[in-house]
Amino acid sequence: MPADQVIRADLLSFLQDGVTTREQVLLKLGSPSMQFEQQRILTYQIRIDSDGIAHVFWPRRSELNPVLTHWEPEIYSLVLVFGADGVLEKHALVGAN
Repeated sequence: MPADQVIRADLLSFLQDGVTTREQVLLKLGSPSMQFEQQRILTYQIRIDSDGIAHVFWPRRSELNPVLTHWEPEIYSLVLVFGADGVLEKHALVGAN
């Protein structure tokens, strides 16, 4: 499914640049998979099931090396960039493949 169709899924429909706050994102999606620049940039891994429904996906830890993670196919990265005021400036959903 193309990323531009996935972003409209119910899980992500609340995201609006210039409106949505970091707090709203954390309450709705939970802990991000990664964060950068003191939570100015958050990333989430999103998986689309066979019914086209988006889910936040947390990668499994590798049994051989717990620092490494195992990424499943058909995972998208949701990248969220917030301003100093904590309001979403821009977001993008990027295909992992």
